[in-house]
Amino acid sequence: MTKSILSSLVLILTLCTNQAAFATENTNKDDIKEQLWRTLSPQNTLYMDTQSGRIIFELAEQFSPNNVAHIKQLIRSGFYDGLTFYRVIDGFVIQGGDPSESDEHKSALAKKTMKAEFERTIDKTTSFTLVQSPDLLAEQTGFIDGFAVGRSLTENKEWLITCPGVVNLARSNSPDSGTTDFAIMIGQAPRHLDRNMSIFGRVVHGMEHLNLIKRGKKENGGMIEEPTQRSKIVKMTIAADLPKAQQLNIEIENTHTQAFKQKFAERRKKAHEFYKHKGNGALDICYLKTDVRINK
Repeated sequence: MTKSILSSLVLILTLCTNQAAFATENTNKDDIKEQLWRTLSPQNTLYMDTQSGRIIFELAEQFSPNNVAHIKQLIRSGFYDGLTFYRVIDGFVIQGGDPSESDEHKSALAKKTMKAEFERTIDKTTSFTLVQSPDLLAEQTGFIDGFAVGRSLTENKEWLITCPGVVNLARSNSPDSGTTDFAIMIGQAPRHLDRNMSIFGRVVHGMEHLNLIKRGKKENGGMIEEPTQRSKIVKMTIAADLPKAQQLNIEIENTHTQAFKQKFAERRKKAHEFYKHKGNGALDICYLKTDVRINK
């Protein structure tokens, strides 16, 4: 690697670090009074232990209450323990669960089909942090409790956006055909799925472990036919079901603060001298990541 390329990489990493720290360094006295972090509720925290490590999800109960309740029941019944990731397309999706077409061995809970929860009526009681208006695929995009959200003021609807890391209930052509299998989005944001899937959560920690899950072949639709060749789900657990000592204290950057708004305002401006082309000020909602910290 040449010295010039190495210097450029160092500069880019420095810019990212500076942007992440900007909100903390530039908060005024009023901002200091804000709650800059929120603690994940153990009731809506999902631990997925895989062969490569633990992946932690925040469940979106406020957007998909019925699907979240269904997933919790399945987890608590031990349904997912020992199952596999059977369809994996690099840069798109990791699908897990039971691909068996036979329902003979499945419980009534596992056979239950879920009504789609693609969107909801705009909840005016929740705080919405506007990012872009309009967005390419929505009248507005912004954050609600750390989740990337799209809005149509015309229709009075809002929905979770399909950013990398979100997890939805897999389905067939019928909107209400989801049962047990889930799909985690990886790679670029597949925004064509917005308002077409029941998103029930998002990865908040452990994305690196998804990179180690065995991929399927593109020409086979990502399917891994041989079960022994698939990566395995060791166990899935709702954090609240574990003893207190085994629950992780996870904090998420609060997206409703002035500090967070200031952080993405700086990214919009691209004020650093490194940027010779400042762009048009538009921001991709999926590019704005919320910081996470685990207190031990």
